[in-house]
Amino acid sequence: MMTIRFTLSLIIYYNLRMTLELKKFDMKNIRFDPNKNAGPVIVLIGRRDTGKSFLVRDLLYYHQNIPIGTVISGTEAGNGFYSAHVPKLFIHDEYNTAIIENILKRQKTVLKQMKKEIEAYKRSNIDPRT
Repeated sequence: MMTIRFTLSLIIYYNLRMTLELKKFDMKNIRFDPNKNAGPVIVLIGRRDTGKSFLVRDLLYYHQNIPIGTVISGTEAGNGFYSAHVPKLFIHDEYNTAIIENILKRQKTVLKQMKKEIEAYKRSNIDPRT
């Protein structure tokens, strides 16, 4: 694994030197474990032309196996970036609490159905990520 070293110079009455070590970022290390009740949450905030869309495109490519997701993008109507990667049904132009409420409601329904199948058949074929 490659390590990158940066030396930062801060001037506050005197020079202070710090070393910051960064590990090489590997997109494949962002994982979702269906057996755990946790997963990655990714929020990208940045100015124009800072590479947010390219990072999202890479994330979507490396995680094509995730069966469902939600996109909230204020610029989708203007550039249509996400519609090339995600069905329009899952793309929203602006944040609304109802979007999150519906996601949570759907997750609860899926987990209940999984629990019923496990009780009845000792296993479930439902992917908890759906």
